[in-house]
This record gives sequence, C-alpha cells and structure tokens, in this order.
Amino acid sequence: MSVPTVEDFTVTEKPEEDLDGFSAWKNFGGRSLDEAYATFCLCPAARQEDFMWMGDRAFVFYFPVIDRYLREEERKCEFDGETYILAHCIGMHLPLGAPEVRAVESRLLRLCDFVLDGVQGLQERGGRSRSVHEVTSAWRDLRTMICSSPRRTKPV
Repeated sequence: MSVPTVEDFTVTEKPEEDLDGFSAWKNFGGRSLDEAYATFCLCPAARQEDFMWMGDRAFVFYFPVIDRYLREEERKCEFDGETYILAHCIGMHLPLGAPEVRAVESRLLRLCDFVLDGVQGLQERGGRSRSVHEVTSAWRDLRTMICSSPRRTKPV
C-alpha cells in the first residue's frame, strides 16, 4: 500500500473542509511509518485522536504506528494514558465495512489480545489516568465489536 494522499484522510470533496481529517493529514500525511511513529511519540496525547478521524485507507496504512506504540511504549507504562483512547480511535473504523479495514481484522484482534493480556495482571494504583478496569473494558468492547461485525471475514 502506498502512502495515503490527503483524500485518504478526509471525507469531504474539499479536504480543507474536513477539519479533523485535515488535521490528521497535517500531522501524519506523507510520512513513512517510521516518520509517523516518531511524530506520534513526540506527543501521543495530542495526536492520538488523529487516528479516529483519518479515512479508512489512511487509518489502515498508519495502524502499525498504534500497534508498535502500544507494544513498545505503553507497555512500559503499564498500558496507561493513550491505551484507553486508542481503543476508541480504532472503534471509530468499525463495523468492518471498508474493505481496507476488514483486511487488518486479524491484526486488530491480535492487538486486542495483546493489550488484554498485558492489563490482566495490573494492580489498580493512584496516578493512573484511566483505571485498569476502564482500559480493560475499552479493549474488551473493541474486541466484541470486531467479532460481531456483520462484515467480518471469519466467524468467531
């Protein structure tokens, strides 16, 4: 898949009229996966919602940024912070209506399982931006949404 164009980020005929998609384009557009990952890691709290508003093709292209971030960075922080929001960002691209999103269904499920396995043994403690229960619920709900999608490619 080639690097997405501005039209892959936006849902209107004039990209500049889709403010959320255009903002995602300004932060990620034209970047390789390594460049996008570096950009995201500079300030994940400010850029996490860009994944919510990207068009499906751009989301699928940049999904490895989410996957890598959760596996490498958030895991070190015990799945605090962006983990909760990123589940919701992914959920905005469901049900699996777009063929591009259906193509990464198994990768989405593997990420759900990875996060759920990682939070399973965590203890609640002060200072977390989201409780372990909230993070777990968000990722369980996401997994359920994927598995119950009417366009799912494989049965549960």
